[in-house]
Amino acid sequence: MSRNLSIALTIVATFLFLLASVGFWMRTSVLEEETFVDISSNSLSAEDVRLAIAERIVDVALADRPIVRNFVRGPASEVISGILGTSIIGSSIERIARLIFQLLIHHSGERVAINLEPIRDLVVNVINFLAPDGETRIDASQIPDEIVIMEEDDLPPIQNYILALDWIALLLGLASAGLVALVLTKAWHSPARNSYLKWLGGALAIGAFILILITWTAGSTAVLAIDDETGRVIVSRTYDNLIAQLRVQTFGLMVIGIGVWLVGWWLNRETALQPTTEQPSDSDVPSPLNA
Repeated sequence: MSRNLSIALTIVATFLFLLASVGFWMRTSVLEEETFVDISSNSLSAEDVRLAIAERIVDVALADRPIVRNFVRGPASEVISGILGTSIIGSSIERIARLIFQLLIHHSGERVAINLEPIRDLVVNVINFLAPDGETRIDASQIPDEIVIMEEDDLPPIQNYILALDWIALLLGLASAGLVALVLTKAWHSPARNSYLKWLGGALAIGAFILILITWTAGSTAVLAIDDETGRVIVSRTYDNLIAQLRVQTFGLMVIGIGVWLVGWWLNRETALQPTTEQPSDSDVPSPLNA
């Protein structure tokens, strides 16, 4: 195997390995229900998500009273957001997270809704307290039993992309393992194996850095495709929490790549500093005639 071909295969195998690491993250975080539910539950408890849900509640409660809604939407949403963060509704967070998992990953179910019965009276009191004087007060009958925060029709078909990427990453992982084994076997017996280490480490570090940059932009594209504002906030926060694990994983690979490159550089340096043993030429060998 020529040196240039070995280097090319090393680079290709490294990038395939990075794609396989994405598949590993998807299998252990995105497609693993319990892990997804834990992460999604934390997302639902985030302040921006609670505020988006609270705004939806106020909009629904005052749908036929736009003047009052515009007056109380901000302060009422802040108060209701705080209520959503208490134990009153906390017990239903895990159930909602499982519904989100089924809707996003498996597209089973038509919507995700929050039960408002435990906080209905509190919502009514908050809105009536903040409403301007002279306005007719609302009553509990104007607050629905539940409020929809995410519907299947509002979501892009991301399930197909997730499953396709998962299988592609798995196959690429197997291919990268074979290529890495082939290249390292050949390179280990080559005088230029130190250079191969530098190429391997450099490709891994650069590829990991590029993958981290991609994670900052890929999510915004998918989130913007969601029509509903509340669903967009929920998915955005969930994506950020999920992708944080991939970034940590990829950053670790980048550090490993830098370490491998440094090992190759150090070995090259040590080899260059070693004195070479020269064979004596014919002129340096004493002739028996001169003895």
